[in-house]
Order: sequence, then structure tokens, then C-alpha cells
Amino acid sequence: MRWLLVLVAFVIVPLAELWAILSVGDAIGVLPTILILLADSVLGALLLRSQGRGAWRRFVEALQLARVPSREIADGLLILVGAALLLTPGFLTDAVGVLLLVPPSRALVRRGLERAIARRMVTG
Repeated sequence: MRWLLVLVAFVIVPLAELWAILSVGDAIGVLPTILILLADSVLGALLLRSQGRGAWRRFVEALQLARVPSREIADGLLILVGAALLLTPGFLTDAVGVLLLVPPSRALVRRGLERAIARRMVTG
């Protein structure tokens, strides 16, 4: 199973990204494609900044209330992964990155992550 994840992460995703970039470049031109890729990297940096600050503020508030900040830690991790995906050139990773940085979709992913972790804890 782990080898399959490695194969997907390092072979299939880059090939799919290359195909998407070339397809978009063919449809709208090279310069607009490059500008879009640069713009979404800037968008990723801005979203990381705003969402990261909010996650950090909620983390500190949870600690001040003597509450375990598990939700805040998960949000911080998802924000970090989303920003890294947005900073990676490509349209497919950008789409996933945006989903992880936007609070409503991040909440859905976080709930799925929480369920997966809970299942692993029960089954060992």
C-alpha cells in the first residue's frame, strides 16, 4: 500500500500535472498559463498568511481555555499542506490546495481525517 502511495505521489501526480499544464498552455497560450501559475502561488501565500494566523489564534485560545487543541492542530496541518500544494506549480495540486485552505472544505477534510485517526486508534 505504501509503495502505491509513493508511486502516485512521485510519478502519477507529476505526470497528471504536466498534462494539465500542457493542455491549458495549448488552449490559452504559454504566457497566460505561466501568469496563472504565478498568480495562484501568490494566492496560496496570501491564504496561508490569513488562514495560518487564524489557526494560530484559535490554537492559543484553546490553550488559554485549558482545552486540548486537537482541532486547531489538524487545521494547522491542513493549512500547511494546502499552502505547500498551492506553492507547487500545477493546476491539480492548486485545486486541492485551495480546498484545504478554504474553511468549509477544510472542515470536511478535517472530519474525515478525524474519523480515520479514530478508526486507527480503535483497530490498533
